[in-house]
Amino acid sequence: MIILGYLSFSDRINVVVTASNGEEIKLWGKPTDAIANLKRGQAVQVIFDGKAYKLLESESVESKPETPVDTTLSNERKRAIAQSINQNADLLAFCLQTSKAKFLETGLIESEESMRSLATTLLIQAQKNL
Repeated sequence: MIILGYLSFSDRINVVVTASNGEEIKLWGKPTDAIANLKRGQAVQVIFDGKAYKLLESESVESKPETPVDTTLSNERKRAIAQSINQNADLLAFCLQTSKAKFLETGLIESEESMRSLATTLLIQAQKNL
């Protein structure tokens, strides 16, 4: 379920969540309850106790600061990616040359588009076998 938002009515707050089936469910509580810490768009779990829906409290409901993810690449990682791209380009060039020699030049196919399609198929099969 996803939090849509909440309203405050003095000593009670109302949180609206959307169930996976699209139904909007209201959760009621006090400003000191766990629902006061929920953020818009946050995924939560609720249970129905026979009278009303209640927030199923877990670690994910508690307010925790998000740890930033380091997305920078080391020079070593950048070199490894570049090397992989070069190897894939070499393999694709070989597949294109082979497709041209075996299919286009022998007359088995008539168009360069078919040759490229066959080269792509060869590339995919070669990568599966590596």
